[in-house]
Amino acid sequence: MPPINSKEIKRKQKFVIYGMPGIGKSFFASKFPKPVFICTEDGLDSSFNVDCYNEIVDIDSFMSALKEIATLEYETIVIDTVSAL
Repeated sequence: MPPINSKEIKRKQKFVIYGMPGIGKSFFASKFPKPVFICTEDGLDSSFNVDCYNEIVDIDSFMSALKEIATLEYETIVIDTVSAL
């Protein structure tokens, strides 16, 4: 029988973080690698420093933000919040 080899597989991860307002979902997401936030509502706590696209009010502005992010060196995209989007 041939030996079993270990191989690391790098895939993009997807998470949905759900919870009551104010429990730290955005703070938790801010600790992911090189995050950028797409803010679809005014709820992001200003007590921590993150890059953020504000005033995303429609699908066109959301798509424009995604296209711009794709040209930059972020590793994590946080949509805050998906329900508002």
